[in-house]
Amino acid sequence: MSRILPYEVRQTVVRNGQFSTCKIDEVSSLSVAKQIAWRSHNGNPTTHIFNALSGKTWVCKKGVWSS
Repeated sequence: MSRILPYEVRQTVVRNGQFSTCKIDEVSSLSVAKQIAWRSHNGNPTTHIFNALSGKTWVCKKGVWSS
């Protein structure tokens, strides 16, 4: 039985002139997702956290995460 990992760390990137959303990782808690997003954003302002169960998206603006 697979476990549902509701939080997805995502980035929007441009490949071959097309925008696409890449999933960086899936985790079970928002706090871990924030840590992963912070470490992997590489200055990309489109890095965000998506909750697959609730549909909420969190973005970081000036170091503060909000949905």
